[in-house]
Amino acid sequence: MRNTLNFFIGREKEIRRLREAILARRSLVIAGEKDTGKTALVKNVIGELPPSVRQRCLYIGDFKDFRNLLQRLVVALFKQSDTRLRNEFRAEGITKTNLNAWLKQSTSSRLRGTLYSAVQGKGYRVFLDHCPVLTLPVTRVVKELFWMRQTPVYLVPSAEVETQITKAFSSFYWGDPQVLRLGPLSSATARKLIEHCAHRYGLGSFDLEGFRSEVLELSRSAPGAIVAMCTMAAHPRYQSNGRIKTRLIRIDYMMRGSAHAPKPSRTGRPG
Repeated sequence: MRNTLNFFIGREKEIRRLREAILARRSLVIAGEKDTGKTALVKNVIGELPPSVRQRCLYIGDFKDFRNLLQRLVVALFKQSDTRLRNEFRAEGITKTNLNAWLKQSTSSRLRGTLYSAVQGKGYRVFLDHCPVLTLPVTRVVKELFWMRQTPVYLVPSAEVETQITKAFSSFYWGDPQVLRLGPLSSATARKLIEHCAHRYGLGSFDLEGFRSEVLELSRSAPGAIVAMCTMAAHPRYQSNGRIKTRLIRIDYMMRGSAHAPKPSRTGRPG
């Protein structure tokens, strides 16, 4: 998972702490409000790890439930060409062709046993991004991974379920040392990010005076919001006569959010 987020700035302390935790094999929760860049932080740090460590990072985003989590972790191990798992599957005649069928027909207990056998003592790290509410079965798997299988887990909850997940700390025996919290950027760094994104998305030919102040105000210095609105500005829908339709961006962003923003071209320029 190589880093492509070349506009990721202003998180030096957080980058250092997460990187140190990964290298030391210490579990963490990466917490913060919407658009503070939790996913960007995780992907950035994973992408810059030494290859031997990066290859042992299992990144799972948006899993649906307990069974889906187990299935996706087994698939991630299979894609990593885990020797133990491959040998087990080869003995049972499980290949890339029939893997999905095997996943569907296997019981949760079988999937869990396969997962635990594969990760035991192999140096893996598990990243659960956009983590939903932790059900009891999921909580049990998370706890057993880092306590019994020596496999650290990095939870990245959405802001909506963060409180519920922190309540699970008592069962994990976690506390404040296991929490890495992201807040908004400083005003100076937020302005720097706006300029960086404007250059990245080819907005230099537009009158950006009002756009800059609007983005700074609406984003509340949250980096994800800044990047999303600059991404929107690179789309022709939000451009007219050398100006950015800041009011339209504001309306669309507030109504639909960054997940539905139109995408810029591959070059990062309008069109």
